[in-house]
Amino acid sequence: MGGSESIVEINERPELERLPVQGPIRGTRPDITVVIAVYNDSHNLITSIESAQYQTHNNVEIIVVDDCSTDDSHEKALELASSDSRIRVLQTPRNSGGVGAPRNVGRRAALAEWITFLDSDDELDVHACKNLINAAKGSNADVIAGKTKRFHVATGRWSGWHARLYSDPLLIEGIESFPELAIDTIAVGKLFSKQFLDDNNIYCPEDIHYEDLVFTAQIYKKSNLIKIICESTYVWKIYPVVERKSITNQRDSIKNVEYRLEALARIKSIMSDGASPALADRLQLKILRHDARLYLNDIAKHDDGLSEEILRLLRPQIAEIQNHVISKLDDQEKILYLAALSGIPSRVRWALRMIRGMVSAPPSISPFSERNNFSANGETTSHVDESIPTEFLNIPFSNYIEIPWFKYAFYHEVTKFKRINKYIYRIHGQTNDQFEHLSDLKNFDMNIVVFSRSGDRTRKLARVNVLGWHAGNLTWEADVLIPEALPHQGNLKLGFMVQVARDSLHVTGHLFVATKIPNRKSLIVRQNYGARLSREAFYIYRTVDTTAGLRQRKVSDKRTVIRSMYHSISHVCKQTLGRFSAETQVRSRYLAPISRLFRSFVLREGCVLFESHMGKSYSDSPKAISLALAKARPDLKQIWSFAPGFDHALSCAHETVVRGSLGYLRALATSKYLVDNQSWPSYFRKRSGQTYLQTWHGVPLKLMGYDMPTMKSASPDKRVAFKRTIDAWDYLCNPSPFFEETFVKSVGYRGELLPYGSPRNDELVSSAKQELCLEAIRTQLGIRTNRKVVLYAPTFRASNSGSKRPLSLNLDLQEWVEALGSDTLLLVRPHYLNKLTIPMKFSHNIIDVSNVDNISELYLIADILITDYSSVMFDYSILNKPIILYAYDLESYVRDERGTYFDITEFAPGRIVKSQHELAHAISEALVSDVAPEQRVLFQERFMGAETGHASEDAITRVWGEK
Repeated sequence: MGGSESIVEINERPELERLPVQGPIRGTRPDITVVIAVYNDSHNLITSIESAQYQTHNNVEIIVVDDCSTDDSHEKALELASSDSRIRVLQTPRNSGGVGAPRNVGRRAALAEWITFLDSDDELDVHACKNLINAAKGSNADVIAGKTKRFHVATGRWSGWHARLYSDPLLIEGIESFPELAIDTIAVGKLFSKQFLDDNNIYCPEDIHYEDLVFTAQIYKKSNLIKIICESTYVWKIYPVVERKSITNQRDSIKNVEYRLEALARIKSIMSDGASPALADRLQLKILRHDARLYLNDIAKHDDGLSEEILRLLRPQIAEIQNHVISKLDDQEKILYLAALSGIPSRVRWALRMIRGMVSAPPSISPFSERNNFSANGETTSHVDESIPTEFLNIPFSNYIEIPWFKYAFYHEVTKFKRINKYIYRIHGQTNDQFEHLSDLKNFDMNIVVFSRSGDRTRKLARVNVLGWHAGNLTWEADVLIPEALPHQGNLKLGFMVQVARDSLHVTGHLFVATKIPNRKSLIVRQNYGARLSREAFYIYRTVDTTAGLRQRKVSDKRTVIRSMYHSISHVCKQTLGRFSAETQVRSRYLAPISRLFRSFVLREGCVLFESHMGKSYSDSPKAISLALAKARPDLKQIWSFAPGFDHALSCAHETVVRGSLGYLRALATSKYLVDNQSWPSYFRKRSGQTYLQTWHGVPLKLMGYDMPTMKSASPDKRVAFKRTIDAWDYLCNPSPFFEETFVKSVGYRGELLPYGSPRNDELVSSAKQELCLEAIRTQLGIRTNRKVVLYAPTFRASNSGSKRPLSLNLDLQEWVEALGSDTLLLVRPHYLNKLTIPMKFSHNIIDVSNVDNISELYLIADILITDYSSVMFDYSILNKPIILYAYDLESYVRDERGTYFDITEFAPGRIVKSQHELAHAISEALVSDVAPEQRVLFQERFMGAETGHASEDAITRVWGEK
């Protein structure tokens, strides 16, 4: 439809224009009747009615039905009706206790052919009637469904309501063709044909709560034609619970559970004729993913008494779900409902933590097995409880063994708190290790992390003393102190995390408290005079998530004044002195002048500054040089630069500085030697006497330097700055003749080349070294030795506008798992500037290894490499193992990006595929037999030089000489 009849969409909440009220067109029937049910809501009613009055389509009838309010709602509605002939005010004979009865009164009295419902505390979108009636005209639809948007009154923020259902306009011929629509169970935001309602005798239930569930189930089942539009039609206001507690938010009452179960029972009766199997299945799945789940989520905060009663009521509803519906759940969801069927609240709480990613292990496998008759390997026993659907038992618990330890969320639990003195708490705890991740790991470190819950970066580490192992649990103790530097605010709260680390890898998890904390008022204070003066004492408490925390003790008003004065003085001192801290980043406008100042300092002859990928990595050739230099020249002092907050700085054995800080500026200006693989900041100027070794970070496929289109059109200043950067290099590692022909020429480098290969590839060259380290690498990463490993390492992706916004992984992970099975492990290594999230349900088959610094270790254990246009293909070719190029966007990438030095389709190191189906087939083939080995050898010979395995040592000898 076009012109004035076109559908209108707005993206923000409209402010109603106060135009003169116009009545319906004389002599015509209204197009739409808006039925507004109200009870004791005079505060919101006027806004609700006005949202119907000031529609852009004004031929509407507005029926306000008062459910015998005891406030002035009825009078306010009458007052508006006196000035607008479109408004009629009706009243129920007695209060019905719900919206069903007043809606039915309005539905019977409606004059229009089409009816929509509006709650008194919500609003219609300003174009709702226009969009709905335009969609209804000539469509023969029984129902027009539009998008509902939720407006959070307290915060002014918006959220969606099943928005994915309304992403495209649809005409549905019966709900069986699109049963997913059934999850939108609200009666509002939709337009109903009155004739359709009358013909099928559909009314809102008047004797129950959750009447919308039953009403919409009838609507969906009876409708022959449903039209979906993409535009917003309804504004659902979400009020703070303390201000306005809806029936949905009253779940702390058993009555509320009974109300919903009664509605679900009626829906079951409606579906009992078997005429709508797809709808019935979707509504059953909705019970698990929404109806029952609401109450299970609340068990985290309920006591055991109320929780057990809720589980008693939910169990029959869960137990009668059919197996083919249950099979659609993730394993974590199955475990939750298996926990619910056990009737034990503690297991439900554990399963909820698992779903939220707080823990990885299922709840107490051994007692779970006894109660529900299945073993830890997922095999059912001969005494299966017949009331439990068998699909709930179909959980492969071996999957949890396959999750690498650094991606495994351990369950850490406090067993005892003890105050050692007024400064120290001793925490006794245990870590669940039933799948033996830590016992297999053997050498690891553990720390308690005390952090501020206010969002700042304040934290303190406390070393954990491992005491031993008992029944699958690691027992430990740690002494914790209050961090010295805390944010200056009242009612401070601190949290605890437990960190498990080995080398550069670590995983951090919550510290839980299973029961109430005894002697929680036992106080500890910070070890400084100001904190003692202001009585900044803390006590242990248990959060709503059952994690351990520290809360600041309240003090008297007089002491509050002293505390406030102390905080103010301390804050000023911290801000002033912090600017001169060696680790605090310098403001951008001071970087250049401070750098000039430091260049006047004496050059430190025995000092070497290292940096990798602008401080965002502790790896690559700079690390290889660093390790070799520590052996060859232990007399030299090494300093490593890391970006702010870079966690791997903890694993560095040398002095570290924060990139952009005073310490960094001093090291950059006064270190005799500089080593990096990318570039130093723009304010860097190499001084006389400094030696700069540039290792770079790979053989190029894409155009570099002056060959890039952006550089050809760059301003003179930018070209001068680029030349200055290259001219600062004294030595450049040269891995191959191709590198020299392309990269070296493209950047205009005229200094000395070190033709020894790439230092980062030294460990890839020696086959003896490979065999020795393969098992150690697999053990460190927690990868079972008999699994095939596929490494996917795509190049950097950015939007066409040049933004560095991370993009999503172009893989259907579910399809991947189904195609390649559990014996194949996918390691995903995105570019260091890209991020991705792997859903927890895939954690045993697909692993994000972006935090594994040394990609060479991943090369060594990978049986196949998948990449696209990344330089990883050059390094991996050294190993002479299969490479597959997943170039799903080959044409657009080559056309839209900066161009390449050669046609990848002509000189590819392996097979090129453009779809996931082709990719799965290529991987399956490569796992059985080597594919295109001659093609790979030619690629390696053409683009890679003769790597000796001693590039680091040879470069050190040339740059630093013999000791």
